[in-house]
Amino acid sequence: MCKFAFWDKTIRLVLGSALIYFFGFICESWWWLFGAWLVITAVYGCPLYRYLPWFKDKCRNN
Repeated sequence: MCKFAFWDKTIRLVLGSALIYFFGFICESWWWLFGAWLVITAVYGCPLYRYLPWFKDKCRNN
């Protein structure tokens, strides 16, 4: 499990919610899916963090 700062998840959650609202309800575009990805990764964790080189030291399998 990767352990990151609280601000990382908060930014993804707020930005993702804003994208879902803006592109899902106001503009009615498919870009709301990117916001949904941000919200899902904020809640459950981002699987890409295991493979990015600058996050490998924080993501170690126990």
